[in-house]
Amino acid sequence: MTFTTPLSKILNAQGFSETIILAINTGLAALLILATWFLLSWFSRRVLTTYLEKLIARTSNTWDDAFHRALFFQRLSRILPLTACYLISNLIFIDSPDILRVIGGIFLICLIFTCLRILDATLTATQAIYDNKKLKSGLSIRSYLGALRIIYYILAILAIIAIISGKSIMGIIGVLGGLTAVIVLVFRNSLLGITANIQFSSSKALQKGDWITMDSLGADGVVEDISINMLTVRNFDNTLITIPTFKLLEHPFQNWQGMFKSGGRRIKRSLYIDMSSIRFCSEDLLNHLRQIDILSPYIAQKETEINEMNKTISSSNINGRHQTNLGLFRAYIEAYLKKNNQIHPDMTFLVRHLQPTPQGLPLQIYVFTSDTRWTQYEAIQADIFDHLLAIIPEFKLRIYQYPTGSDFSRQPGTPHDADQSGLCL
Repeated sequence: MTFTTPLSKILNAQGFSETIILAINTGLAALLILATWFLLSWFSRRVLTTYLEKLIARTSNTWDDAFHRALFFQRLSRILPLTACYLISNLIFIDSPDILRVIGGIFLICLIFTCLRILDATLTATQAIYDNKKLKSGLSIRSYLGALRIIYYILAILAIIAIISGKSIMGIIGVLGGLTAVIVLVFRNSLLGITANIQFSSSKALQKGDWITMDSLGADGVVEDISINMLTVRNFDNTLITIPTFKLLEHPFQNWQGMFKSGGRRIKRSLYIDMSSIRFCSEDLLNHLRQIDILSPYIAQKETEINEMNKTISSSNINGRHQTNLGLFRAYIEAYLKKNNQIHPDMTFLVRHLQPTPQGLPLQIYVFTSDTRWTQYEAIQADIFDHLLAIIPEFKLRIYQYPTGSDFSRQPGTPHDADQSGLCL
């Protein structure tokens, strides 16, 4: 391995050995390459990059600002000195293949690493531009960009291995093909995460900003970030929980976004009625309840129907048909809710009995509010049940609850408040 440069001939004529001549020429070549590196690096950073930054500052576009923040132009400026040094090394060490393989390989690896960082900055800027545009589709591209990053890194690693080993990339891929099972095992979570991201992004089943609940994993809040490996949720107690993305394929979760889009939020709650307080209404109770404006038309209509039906049968409580305090209370709830303009008129509207339980008869209210915001929804629901719990004694009904200290301290024979007026039979 020799250098055929004029300096080599001069040194050879002076009687220097081949080893010394090789060392001197290698040192001078290294100095030349380093000088080229420092000169072009200074030129790229101080001149080209500075000019581009000033040009970006004068434009009204936002995409170039995103590339600037992602350090795209700074990383791009390193291509020029690396490429020049690689070409110079090929010219200088053209007669020294061993040295060229080492020096050229170092610069090629540096070029691959730099290109990888440029691609990474490109993807980061693309994500920022997409987020700023607030596209109507609402799809998240973070998972797709993450998948591209993984592909770039894999290709870069294969290229570096090929340079170091001196083999072709296809040969290395062939060797790795036999290790497919190991690779799949190592990258299992990432592969499943990519699959989950693509599925949810394409179906719009889960997006950034959605409110989700996953009881099995303790998540109840707003999705703040969706990446390949992790889903970040800010719970309503302001704690952050990170969930492996592939867990979304294994555990059921509830997405409340459809509720917000529908414009109605469900109220599904029951009042447990003490069944011992359910009875036929006396005339005194009917007269008392006729004073309720929204209920009096119903009472009059039902009285007409019942009187018509009872003409042919005995009017006793056993044979005849009579109104009950529970039936009137159910009719009152329906009238009260229909009059409430905060209840959605075009969605399911039910006031129904459920199967009796040892805790009483569930009287379920199943309606939708027209305001889906959490705070307002809770206020509407609370107002409704505050009113119903307060007015239920007017119907001589009792809410079931387990006995408390006051119940045990009542003197034997003392009647409940609901029975003292004697309005019910």
